[in-house]
Amino acid sequence: MMINDDTARHSRLFKAWLEKLKHSFTVLSTDIQSVDYAKRAGVDEILFIKLKATIIDKNDAIISRTFFLRGPSVALLVVLICEGIEYVVLVRQSRPAIGTLAYPELPAGMVEEETVKGSALRELEEETHLTITTSQLIDLAHLFYDGQWDGVYPSPGACDEIVHLFACRKEVDRETIEKLRGKKTGNRAEGEDLVLEVVKLEDLCVSTPDPKTHSAFVMYSHLQKKGLIP
Repeated sequence: MMINDDTARHSRLFKAWLEKLKHSFTVLSTDIQSVDYAKRAGVDEILFIKLKATIIDKNDAIISRTFFLRGPSVALLVVLICEGIEYVVLVRQSRPAIGTLAYPELPAGMVEEETVKGSALRELEEETHLTITTSQLIDLAHLFYDGQWDGVYPSPGACDEIVHLFACRKEVDRETIEKLRGKKTGNRAEGEDLVLEVVKLEDLCVSTPDPKTHSAFVMYSHLQKKGLIP
């Protein structure tokens, strides 16, 4: 599909990026280099935008850089409590960019045309087949940073992505734990082929190199020690 500059500049992705910049920078020029689309409900929706921008900061320093826009995403620390022990659900999936077929990470995904919490609930159901209510979501980043930051930024040098981190806690029996181990899930229409893994919370960080998973663990552990986890 050919790049349509006008469509890209009027997309929610591009406008959200400009909104973030306006408090500290002035945009001098932007050159849209590529746009990736996905068809949802029969309509082409912009997923990613790569652009070259020249901006000026409050110290009048001119910055010319390439940026990759993908917008917000969510990740969920699903804590299952069984016989007094806390477990966490991970999903293993193919990550060709780093050459692996089984990358372990928290259930996660991009925020679409919905609220951030709505996206979290959707990803949880798609990737684990577990369901909870909005009231059961614990906004880890908001609590951890006391409202200063809404999430974590995996690659802020070039990418606008913010990952909103949530947790939820469920009391389950041993049978539920065992049924989740090795379970195949995911949205096959979007090319997802996931396998679930269940690990003890205390073993989470040595089970994956995933930074959003580590961030969620640190936040959850800190908030739990302070008595702020419901």
